[in-house]
Amino acid sequence: MSKRIGSVLIIDIVLLAVAVYLSLNLRWNVVPISLSKDVAAFGILAVIVLLLCAYLCGVYHRIWQYAGVHDFLVIALAVTGGTAIIYVAALMLKLRFAMAVPTVLWPMSLFFLGGTRFIQRLLWGGYLKESRPEKSKRALIIGAGEAGALIAKTLKSTRTSVGLTPVGFVDDNPEKKALRLCGLKILGTRFDIPEIVRKRQIEEAIITIPSATMDQIKAIDTICRQAGVSVKVLPSVLDIVQGKQLLDQVHELQMEDLLHRNEVDINLEQVSAYLKDQVVLVTGAGGSIGAELCRQICAFQPRRMLLLGRGENSIYEISMDLARKWPQVEHVPLIADVRDRERLFAVFTRYRPAVVFHAAAHKHVPLMELQPQEAFKNNVFGTLNIAEAAYRHKTERLILISTDKAVNPSSIMGLTKLLAEMIIRYYARISQTKFAAVRFGNVLGSRGSVVQLFRKQIAMGGPVTVTHPEMRRFFMTVREAVRLVIQSGALTKGGEVFILDMGDPVKILDLAHDMIRLKGLCPGKDIEIKYTCLRPGEKLCEQLIAETEKAAPTEHRKIYVVENGAVDQALVNLIFTHQEPPAAQKITFLMDLARARFNLPKNDLNLGLYD
Repeated sequence: MSKRIGSVLIIDIVLLAVAVYLSLNLRWNVVPISLSKDVAAFGILAVIVLLLCAYLCGVYHRIWQYAGVHDFLVIALAVTGGTAIIYVAALMLKLRFAMAVPTVLWPMSLFFLGGTRFIQRLLWGGYLKESRPEKSKRALIIGAGEAGALIAKTLKSTRTSVGLTPVGFVDDNPEKKALRLCGLKILGTRFDIPEIVRKRQIEEAIITIPSATMDQIKAIDTICRQAGVSVKVLPSVLDIVQGKQLLDQVHELQMEDLLHRNEVDINLEQVSAYLKDQVVLVTGAGGSIGAELCRQICAFQPRRMLLLGRGENSIYEISMDLARKWPQVEHVPLIADVRDRERLFAVFTRYRPAVVFHAAAHKHVPLMELQPQEAFKNNVFGTLNIAEAAYRHKTERLILISTDKAVNPSSIMGLTKLLAEMIIRYYARISQTKFAAVRFGNVLGSRGSVVQLFRKQIAMGGPVTVTHPEMRRFFMTVREAVRLVIQSGALTKGGEVFILDMGDPVKILDLAHDMIRLKGLCPGKDIEIKYTCLRPGEKLCEQLIAETEKAAPTEHRKIYVVENGAVDQALVNLIFTHQEPPAAQKITFLMDLARARFNLPKNDLNLGLYD
């Protein structure tokens, strides 16, 4: 028995003795001398029985600082069981003087055992503390639900270190108005925020509505900023469930929050079935998508993670990240280039990966227009090398990360990714390995994202450059994209091109306006917006499926499979004949042939060294 439990037991013995004494005195004002010995024995028996019931029910094995309703029900159960035993014992021992005592003893014991702990809970939880820490901001919590309650409780217990004191809630449910949650009053709806800010001297607002839509968050943000209050947001309850620190999730409102998308559910059993205890290889593991793939895959306990990439710093960083977060999963950093066929085959021969996620690729559209041969070498022949290695070493499945730019390609980057999809489809027909591709649009937060560019331009005071006022793009968070890629790996039977539900395309100009406003600035006044022009290879709007293709649903509501996708077999055969290794002239020949097949004009900006 620990010292803590021992000290609490001593306190409870005293409290229960007082409860028994008061109960007996309610039976007699003065205990008859003739019954004094029997009464004393009965009192000792009652204390022992109640303590034993409390101990067996686990009352002494709970942390009362975080106690809830269930914990207090356990005390009620222990006291009820104890008083029932005492009554039966009095009946069996024919102690007529004690027959009426249990009915009084029950509320007395419940008060002393439960009441004292309830008071401790209030004190420890900060509910009775009225003093406000120095330099603490008065915070309004928007959303009186489960997430809001968690934030309120956490702020009350840690406000001295966080610097926020919760003042109250707002919630759009009118039936909640004037009610209390975690000791704080629900002061009104979001439309009452300006008046609440003025009356309560609010300095900070925290949005705690994980299910809120983009339009709802925008509306709340606008109201708060007009009232002169800065806004923070709690984006995901899932992060809390997975063990992430609650207050670490509260951050300044960002573009990713305004493009809010509901949390993606995946079939954990399906995914675990093909990842658990397997050797998993991720190419491009140092990139935004590759690194997130590594993190999420580790949650399914693979036997070994192979982190392959040619950038030593990025591979080192993801390696250190996995070592810190997933120390139980063996990971192997591999500095290698997917264009190096011999090196790839050596990796496959040594480690025999069962599952491969191929994320390595050149993705920057304008840069690849300047160096088309490099895009061809990396995206086409790199994919060919990975696919051939997986085929020869009997890998169970390989998932290619593709892009919406592969649909009716207007750029060399899109063309090379379309050819990569064709290579994957070809191998799916001749191999027992399950080859598949997953096609999706832009990823928020990636290193090449326009969001990162706008942030830098706004920080420098502008101008923010928008190529065209009507340009639109599909956006998805890297976390959501990767979860769906992993789920697609479980759905594949071989040969599919999956597409992800990207929602509606977002106008880039609206994106720029929102990001400027998030900084409390006015577009066109505080930050200039400058229109440039479409760069080589760029489209006004992207597509996820071509005119000749059809999207069919899968068992997952956010994943579709492309039907009627064509493979240019003659072109793929030519690529195969030039793979050992491709000379500069052969690359140029294949590239020009591919351009002609897909009506892609040759630009005059080529900085390659092969012409």
